[in-house]
Amino acid sequence: MASINDFYFHSIIQDYTTTNLVLSSIINTGAIKAPVKIDKEKRYGCHKETDICLSKITDTSNIKDITIYLSCFDFYMNNFTSIMVDKEFDKTHKIIKPKLVSMMDYAYEPDLILSGDTTNIYDEYRTEDDISLEYLKGVCIPSEHLIEDPATFAIFIMKELFDAYLANTLDANIINMIRRDRSSLDDINKREEFVKKYVLEIKEMFDRINIDMPIYDYNSDKTFVRKI
Repeated sequence: MASINDFYFHSIIQDYTTTNLVLSSIINTGAIKAPVKIDKEKRYGCHKETDICLSKITDTSNIKDITIYLSCFDFYMNNFTSIMVDKEFDKTHKIIKPKLVSMMDYAYEPDLILSGDTTNIYDEYRTEDDISLEYLKGVCIPSEHLIEDPATFAIFIMKELFDAYLANTLDANIINMIRRDRSSLDDINKREEFVKKYVLEIKEMFDRINIDMPIYDYNSDKTFVRKI
């Protein structure tokens, strides 16, 4: 059984349509590459355009007042598709741990964001090296959240909602309305069917290049269940 301790994770912070495009690009180019190498602008954030962002289970015993920081697992992996990267990657490639700063630090010193050397996410890591397909050990999907939470599902499949969510401008009233109006058994069944279809779409991408890539459900308790 796959253990969360065995991997780094590269989360694809995109809506459904764009996530498929990103996965297809990774398969076609043979690696996860930094934005600058594929002529893409990096998403607004703390990392550099030469960086690939990763997450990994991290010892928090030495982090003082952990509540003032974010977690990749809580914020990204519970909501978006992520790629599992063999932890052996760090034995032959350089992994960087950015300097950890709080949101308050960013508020008082906005230049920290532009520096590209800091993060407010305590379990974030980075590399400038391409991550080739040989290091990719699976794809995990937050099926639990997508099926059970109408808002998580809506944000994933609707680009307008996704953009507002990421910009932190999504009205709480809209979220509450979605959860109220899309919680019937029929709605749940439709979301479950969508997730099944999504899993098959990902499988077919890898099948086209004859790669047997496991696809897992990622659960909020940080465990995995293999689907295919």
